[in-house]
Order: sequence, then C-alpha cells, then structure tokens
Amino acid sequence: MTFAYHLLKEGRADVIFAGGGDELSEPLYHVYSMLGRYPRKRKRCGRIRPFDQNRNGTVLGEGSGIVVLETLEHAKKRGQTSMPKWLAPGFQEHGWTSSI
Repeated sequence: MTFAYHLLKEGRADVIFAGGGDELSEPLYHVYSMLGRYPRKRKRCGRIRPFDQNRNGTVLGEGSGIVVLETLEHAKKRGQTSMPKWLAPGFQEHGWTSSI
C-alpha cells in the first residue's frame, strides 16, 4: 500500500490495484502454538466465541483484499465526483499483528 501510494504521489502511475493476503502456513501455526495462542481448555461447544468473556486462545484464519487507488486528476477525468482522500500512508504495530 505504501509503495502504491508513493507511485501515485510521484506521478509514476495514475491508477493502481494494490492488495495483499495472509495465509495460515504450517510454520506460522507452530509459532502460534509455541507462543501459547491456542486455547488451553478445548471446550466442545460447537461455536467459536472470540468476544466471549471466558474465551482463551486465538481464532486464526486466512484472508486477502485489493483496493483500487487513483490520483485525483485521474478520478476527475472519468467523472468521479465523490472521492475519499488518502493524505499519507501509515503503519502501526500493537504487538500481535502489523497493519496499515
């Protein structure tokens, strides 16, 4: 995303498809396991309860996403009138995951 932002800002592209994905690989599974991020008590309740007060562990999954980014000039040329503005890229780290 940051790379795409800079390509647009520097005028090296007018429109970009930017995205990423995350898979649950076997090495990652073992890392989470060694860190103790899986439930210590396995209840067979039949449901995943990530917001339950008595939860313990992590629910892992896979995902991906793509966004279309374009310059303001490019959007205006194609007649777009309502446009969100991306002022600058950002990156945050809170100890469990990295996100943009």
